[in-house]
Amino acid sequence: MDKKDVEKCSSSRGKTLYLKFLSGERLSASQAIIAKCFECMCGFDSGRVSCEVSSCALFNFMPYNKEKKKSRKI
Repeated sequence: MDKKDVEKCSSSRGKTLYLKFLSGERLSASQAIIAKCFECMCGFDSGRVSCEVSSCALFNFMPYNKEKKKSRKI
């Protein structure tokens, strides 16, 4: 997905972060995950839907994953 395609998508946090990435700005790990989910899901418009691709290495970290496993602090 290039910048022209991204501009066509409706506004979302993923879009903002992905554009930031395309501009060469640094992202935190959590921001990078959201940007990657945006790219992978072809601009998930609302960003409030789990992708359901459980084979993805980032699946457990996706912001709206209903099966998200919470980590325990020791």
